[in-house]
Amino acid sequence: MEKYDWVAERSRALAIVYLTRRDDVTVKPQTDQEWGTDLVVFVNHRDTREERKFGVFYYGTKSLLTEADANKTLTGKIKRGLRGRKFPYPVCLFDFSMVTNEAFYAWLAEPKIEDGWARLQSHLVAKSSKLDRESLDRIVDSVDAWYDAFYATINV
Repeated sequence: MEKYDWVAERSRALAIVYLTRRDDVTVKPQTDQEWGTDLVVFVNHRDTREERKFGVFYYGTKSLLTEADANKTLTGKIKRGLRGRKFPYPVCLFDFSMVTNEAFYAWLAEPKIEDGWARLQSHLVAKSSKLDRESLDRIVDSVDAWYDAFYATINV
């Protein structure tokens, strides 16, 4: 009999709950996790011809969670399984506490805009921040701005 991983299931549910606090996103679980992220989050945009998405990997712990704990866990995940993986769109990592339902997030492939050009900055060490509504707004807004710059450069 296969062991049920309730921490992973609950982390998945919490990730969806956090993300859907915004009504302008659609969350879809990945079916092929060998190459994809755990979740794909689509940012609903006024121009429906433009796909805007980012990926999320989620993790959880049965303990209380601090920023230092999240940094250690997420950096470990990067070094053990995510290093060298390339993504064509922004990707975040979420780490949840099963005790408090609180979470921290860090970028794996962070959206950056330099001189009007969209680029992704890969991180090998997690720099976690508390995941709440304000940080979720920053995540979605930075992804949306990144796509504005991306589409401006390819639709010339």
